[in-house]
Amino acid sequence: MKAAIYCRVSTEDQEREGTSLQSQLEACKKLAQEQGYDVSEGSIVMETYSGLSFDRPKLNEVRQWVRDKEVDAVVAYTLDRLSRDPIHFIILQDEFDKHEVELFLVTESIDSSDVGKLITHIKGYAAKLEALKIRERTLRGLKERAKSGRLVGGRNVHLFGYDYLMGEGKRVINERQSQMVRDMFRWLAEGDTVNGVTLRLIELGIPTPTGKSRWNTSTVHKILVNRAYIGDPKPYHGIVITNSTPPLVSEELFNQVQARLKQNERMASRNTRTEFLLRGHILCTRCHRKYYASQPHRRDRYYYCAGKLKIITSHKCENKTYKADYLEKVVWEHVEELLVRPEIIFSEIERRRQEINLTKLTGEMHAVEKRLIELDGQQAGLLSWALKGFPEETVTKENLKINQYRENLNNRLADLQARLTEARENEVDLEGIKHFWKLASEKLVNLNYAEKRLEIEALQIEVWLDGKDISITGVIPSCDIASTQLKPGHRGWLSLYYHKSPYIA
Repeated sequence: MKAAIYCRVSTEDQEREGTSLQSQLEACKKLAQEQGYDVSEGSIVMETYSGLSFDRPKLNEVRQWVRDKEVDAVVAYTLDRLSRDPIHFIILQDEFDKHEVELFLVTESIDSSDVGKLITHIKGYAAKLEALKIRERTLRGLKERAKSGRLVGGRNVHLFGYDYLMGEGKRVINERQSQMVRDMFRWLAEGDTVNGVTLRLIELGIPTPTGKSRWNTSTVHKILVNRAYIGDPKPYHGIVITNSTPPLVSEELFNQVQARLKQNERMASRNTRTEFLLRGHILCTRCHRKYYASQPHRRDRYYYCAGKLKIITSHKCENKTYKADYLEKVVWEHVEELLVRPEIIFSEIERRRQEINLTKLTGEMHAVEKRLIELDGQQAGLLSWALKGFPEETVTKENLKINQYRENLNNRLADLQARLTEARENEVDLEGIKHFWKLASEKLVNLNYAEKRLEIEALQIEVWLDGKDISITGVIPSCDIASTQLKPGHRGWLSLYYHKSPYIA
């Protein structure tokens, strides 16, 4: 039988104090062995994340293992390592019970009776309150730290070009790295580009801030725009932390670099004389990077995935390259068809608006949430019954009623939240949208490149490519009828078009 081990700490500080990930892991391994379960390296997950959040990457991984029946048991150190929210813990318990997966805790046993579940619920509620108190105390302590002139920010305090003195809360200059930082600013100021600086660093074999061998342009750009390098770090909750970071470059050089970056950006835009209708609107479903446009040797125009560039990543993306003429024709034909025949979208928006009443939904949600809070109080009262020696049968019966009612309320609340989200997404100015479509359709005849680009921008078209598959998504814009000023819209027609491409370059 196979067991998964889940270990969690909230912060790096907690990891250094009492309940480290390693100590949790050792205790969990021992318990799993005692219970007769095998634990492989692939079934051990550890993360640094708040226990008040239910959407944790590693916890989600364990829950998927449970749903897929890949494990027979889950082992954690304590209840609050799994969750500091009692509702979340009850959801986990129900999931484990449903899939017949046992749950073991190192420091405590789990009673599966209704009274046991009630006591576990109350203990979890106390853990949640304690977590909130810890958060408040931590934030207060961090603010005091900032007032005293010491840096705050966990990993953010580590900056390329400096060493961090933990006890003093200050950065000191790292001589070797600092010289590279100065060179980066100097190269840019002397006329190089971000790509050029990135290539120089790779050719020189300079390790990245995380110790890797290959730099990427985003890392270089972040360094070149970071004001900490002139001794001006960001304020923490309005508190300016002075004298915590010695300057590496002068403010004059920093300003020169910012001006050069803007100039390079303008020149890059100006030099794209070749017209690419979908520039900036194509994305790769495999590596999630944007496609870039190119016309090699002044011949055919192409769209390439940026994941193919060595300067971007050492792991080359294998997604396809498209001829621009073909891809632009496919996308524009379907955008044009949408603008000419938008009746389906109008009728769907109107149907949803009539079906859902925002005020009524919000009011019902508040009522359900209030009743759930009242149930917490009722269960707390039942706990006092149990402690005072009331018959277990009576306590169990009352607790079962409350749990059944809670489950019904939670299901209703989830349904209301889903409907409210959908309602807000579709709360648009229908008349404004119709007016926009009317204006757009009237201008469709003989549009030039610039006008087509405006339509693509207004509809926020995204073209997702995956091998031979093309997906087109867009946004329904709202519009001020009087001024015809476009406003941010709603992602209203996802999967506008899905196509198996017959031809790719």
